Amino acid sequence: MQPWRWKGIELADIFCPEERFQILGIFAERRQLLPFEILMLKDEIPNAQPHLDFFEDIGFLERMSDGTYILRLEDAFVRAVKDLFDI
Repeated sequence: MQPWRWKGIELADIFCPEERFQILGIFAERRQLLPFEILMLKDEIPNAQPHLDFFEDIGFLERMSDGTYILRLEDAFVRAVKDLFDI
């Protein structure tokens, strides 16, 4: 059985390293982070920007024009399941 993959990325790689897991935990709690909260997140988690960019690239996060990030994780998983089963 193939490991679950989406957009060429294995599920385990989506949630590793630990910084990615921390970032998703924060977004799961808040659903969106305003620009000043993103700055605080970047102070808290080293090298957060590449992880934010990664989640944006795979559709888990959306960056708005004002710098706010919104969690789109559920939307991304729904699309992934539809892609997986050709729905």
